[in-house]
Amino acid sequence: MYFKLAYQNVKKSYRDFMIYFLTLAFSVCLFYTFNSFQQQKEVLSLNEMEHAILETTGIVMNFLSIFVAIVFAFLILYANRFLIKRRKQEFGLYQLLGMPNGKIDRILVYETVLIGLISLVAGMMLGIALSQCLSILTASLFEVELNYHFIFSWGATIATILLFALIFTVTIILNSFEINRFKLIDLLQANQKHQQSHLQNLYLSVFLFLVSLGLLGYAYYLSSRGAYLIDTTQLQIMLVCGLAGTFLLFFSLSGFLLKFIQSSKRFYYRKLNMFVLRQLNANINSNFFSMSIISILLLLSIGALSTGFSLRESINSTVILSTPYDASISIDGLRDPDAAVVLEKDFFEEIHYFHVYKGEPVNTLAKYAQQETTQTLLKNVSSYTSIQYVKLSEFNQFLRHIGEEELTLGDKEGYAFSSTDMVHQYLADVMSDKPVLSVYGTSVRVKAVSEQLYNGYTTPNMGVIAFGIVVPDNLIPADAPLNLTAINLTPKDKESIEWRKSVYQSVQDTLENTTEDQLADGAEYWAIDLEGKEDVRRNTVGLSTVFTYIGLYLGTVFLIACSVMLALQQLSSASSDQQRYRTLVQLGCERRMINHAVLLQISLYFIIPLIVGMIHSFFGIRFVSDIVQLFGRLDIFTSSAYTAAILVIIYGSYFYITYLGYRSIIHSKS
Repeated sequence: MYFKLAYQNVKKSYRDFMIYFLTLAFSVCLFYTFNSFQQQKEVLSLNEMEHAILETTGIVMNFLSIFVAIVFAFLILYANRFLIKRRKQEFGLYQLLGMPNGKIDRILVYETVLIGLISLVAGMMLGIALSQCLSILTASLFEVELNYHFIFSWGATIATILLFALIFTVTIILNSFEINRFKLIDLLQANQKHQQSHLQNLYLSVFLFLVSLGLLGYAYYLSSRGAYLIDTTQLQIMLVCGLAGTFLLFFSLSGFLLKFIQSSKRFYYRKLNMFVLRQLNANINSNFFSMSIISILLLLSIGALSTGFSLRESINSTVILSTPYDASISIDGLRDPDAAVVLEKDFFEEIHYFHVYKGEPVNTLAKYAQQETTQTLLKNVSSYTSIQYVKLSEFNQFLRHIGEEELTLGDKEGYAFSSTDMVHQYLADVMSDKPVLSVYGTSVRVKAVSEQLYNGYTTPNMGVIAFGIVVPDNLIPADAPLNLTAINLTPKDKESIEWRKSVYQSVQDTLENTTEDQLADGAEYWAIDLEGKEDVRRNTVGLSTVFTYIGLYLGTVFLIACSVMLALQQLSSASSDQQRYRTLVQLGCERRMINHAVLLQISLYFIIPLIVGMIHSFFGIRFVSDIVQLFGRLDIFTSSAYTAAILVIIYGSYFYITYLGYRSIIHSKS
C-alpha cells in the first residue's frame, strides 16, 4: 500500500519532481561521461605518447570528479530539501489522519528510491550516449583516426552507482530527520510563513548600492591593469572588493529598485508590471545572498568554458610558430656548442645554426617605454633576464626557410622581435621611438619592430626569445656571451627513421663525452635538448585537450549548480505566492495575463544574476588572458559560440521547467 501511495505521489506531482529529476539525470550523465574518459583509448588510433596523454587526462578527470561529486551531493540535497518544504502540508495532513512518522518515512524512502532509480537509468543512458560523442570530440582534438565501436565503462558505471547510492542514503536519513523535528502545526502552516525584508531604508540602500558599484569598479580597474602588474596584496584586494561588491549589490538592490521603477508611472502601472516587480523585489530581498553566490558561479562557469575552448585554439595556433624546423637541438652552458654535437650530414638537406647572445638586462629598457604599464612591468623584471641578440645572417637564413623576405639593416641598425605574444605588445611600446641601444659598446638604433612573432628553432617552450634584437654580424664579437645555440635540421627524407636515430645518437654521444672543462665562463651547468616537430605537436595537442576537458567539465557543473539554485528558489516561493495570483483571478485577470506575469517574473529573476555574472566574466577572462598569453592570445569570440550554446541548453532548460512548474503550482486547486 505504501509503495503504491509513493508511486501515485510521484506520478501525480511529476512537475514538482521535474527539477529534482533533471538535476539527478544531469549529474549522473556528467559523472559517468567524464569518468569513462580513459575507455576511449579503445576506439582511437593513438601512438605511445598520445596514449600517455590520454591516460594523464583521464587521471585529471578522475581527480576533478572528487570535487564534482561534492558539488552534485550538495545540489541533490538542496533539491530534495525543496521537495520536503513543498510537501510539508501534505505530511502534516498524513499526521492529522493518524499516520505515524515511521510510515511517512517509509513513503519518503519509496519515493526517493523510485525517483532515484528512474533518474539513474535515464542519466546513465544519456551518459553512455554522450560518451560516444565524446570519443568523436577526442579524436578531433587529438587529430587521430577514430575506429569507432560502441564503448562502455564498467568502472565508471560502478563508481556512478556507488556515489549516487551514498547520496540517496544520506538523503533518506535527512528526510527522516526533517519530518521528525517539526510539530504538526509547523507542517500545516508551512506555506504561511514569510521572510521579512532585510533592508527597507531607501537612503541607506542607495548608499550601499553606490558603495557596491565603487567596490566593483575598483576590482575591475585592478583586473584591467593586467595580471603581471599587480602584486599578491592587490590580487587579494581585487578578490575581496569583487566579492563584497557583489553581495552589497544584491543586498541593496531590493531596497530602492522598486522605488526607482515607480518613478516611471507609465511602465509601472502597465498590465501586471506592478505585481511582478513587487514579487521580484521580495525575492531578491529574501535571496540576496544566494543570488550573489549564483553570480559568482556564473562567472566561474562562463570563465571556465570560454577559457577552456579558447585556450585550446591558442595553444594549437602556436604549433606552427614553435616548430619551424623538423627537429632542433638546443644547447646551453657550453663554451663551444657548435663543436659539441657531431652530426652525420648525409641525412640532412639543411643544417642551420641559430645563436642567441646575452645583452643588457631587460629592465634597462624601462626608460624607453611610453606607457606607464610597460615601465612598471620592465622595472619588475629580474635583472637576470637579458636582451637577446641574433646575427642578421642567421635570422635571414631562418626567414628564407619559412618562406619570408630577408631583412636588410644598415651598419648600426637593429630590428626588434619576440617569440611570445605576451611580450610583443610591450616590446612595440619600448621601441616605438626607435631608441638607440648599446650593443657590446656600439650604438645601434632600432629600425623597426616585427609585426609578427618569430621563433628561431623548434621548441615546446614559447617565449624563449622575449626581447630579441637582430643586429649586423660584425657587431657581435667572438667572445660575446651565448644564451643558447640551436642546431636546426631539415632531413632529406622526413619519413625515414634513420635520421632520427642518427640525431638521437649524436645527442647521446654529446652527453657522454662533454666534461666540466667545456663549460662556458660563469656557467655552473650545461643542458642539451632534442625536440622534433611531431613530438611538439603531439604534446601541444595533448595539453590543449586537458584544458578543454577541464573547462568543459567544471564549467558545466558550475552552470548546473547555479541553474538548480535559481529554479528551486522560485519554485519554493510558488506555494506561498499561489494566493496572491488567485487574488488577481478574483479581480478579473485572465489566465493569459497571469501566465505572462509568471514568465516575466521568472525571466527577470534568471536574467539579473546572469547579467552580473557576464560582466564579472568579461573582466575576469581579460585578467586570466594576461596569465595564459604565454601560450598565445586568447580568442574569446571563437569560444563564445560554444559557451553560449551550453548556456542556452542548460540554463534555458532549467528556466523553462521552472516556468512550467511555477505556473502549474499557482493554477493548482489544492
